Amino acid sequence: MCDCRGGCGEVSRREFLQSSTAAALGALLASACGDGIIGGAGLTGPAANLDGFSIRLADYPALATVGGMAVITGAPVPLAAVRSSAASYDVFSLACPHAGTTVTPGGGGFRCPNHGATWNTAGTWTGGQRTTDLVKLQTTLDTAAGTLMVSGGGGNVDLTIRLSSFPALAAIGGVARVDGNTTVPIGVARLGVSTYAAYGLACPHEQYVIDPTGSGWRCSKHGARFAPDGALLEGPAETGLTALMVTLDASTGTLRIRGSAVPGNRDDDD
Repeated sequence: MCDCRGGCGEVSRREFLQSSTAAALGALLASACGDGIIGGAGLTGPAANLDGFSIRLADYPALATVGGMAVITGAPVPLAAVRSSAASYDVFSLACPHAGTTVTPGGGGFRCPNHGATWNTAGTWTGGQRTTDLVKLQTTLDTAAGTLMVSGGGGNVDLTIRLSSFPALAAIGGVARVDGNTTVPIGVARLGVSTYAAYGLACPHEQYVIDPTGSGWRCSKHGARFAPDGALLEGPAETGLTALMVTLDASTGTLRIRGSAVPGNRDDDD
């Protein structure tokens, strides 16, 4: 069941960026599939900070039924809510983790109209274009008020990855893309025996996706190339990649990645 208030049509990537509060901050990260994709690292959510955003449940009749879902109006980014049980609700970002297109409810879940990825009502990827789960935001239900408070977003990255999950990082010079329940993928490079770096995967030229290659990073749209350490090797980009903070815990074999990351990915047909 879908209650698409205001229509379920696709919102163009350009319209989304223009309306998002994050657009004015610029773009550091992008989403798309490429070599070295490994899922499972959670991020905090979409670029716009949703802390304090409230959903009045009575405004969405579809949510009166378990399994019902509704597109939420008035949010700073496209969102959908699903009633997962009698007393619980899930809220998802409708930005496709593959390339940022706004996904639409339907067929007992969600579907990306651009490349065909599908998800169930739990936000779990089920088929089509290979990608990851939808971003699930934190929620607090106020039964007395009949509201659902949403929190999260801001584009803040704070994740810990297990290095053994990324075989490419076993060798110095290796690079890998980190995906998870997010629209903002991260690139990680091993620069030395115990030295790692992490970057937002958006080309500084026009914020299209940057893919891992065997020798660094490459923009699949216009061909800009970057070394494993993020340095610019070939234009049309004019600067290197922006680094995030990393902390290695050698005792546990983990790498913590932190920083501010605003998605700025663009669809190839923009």
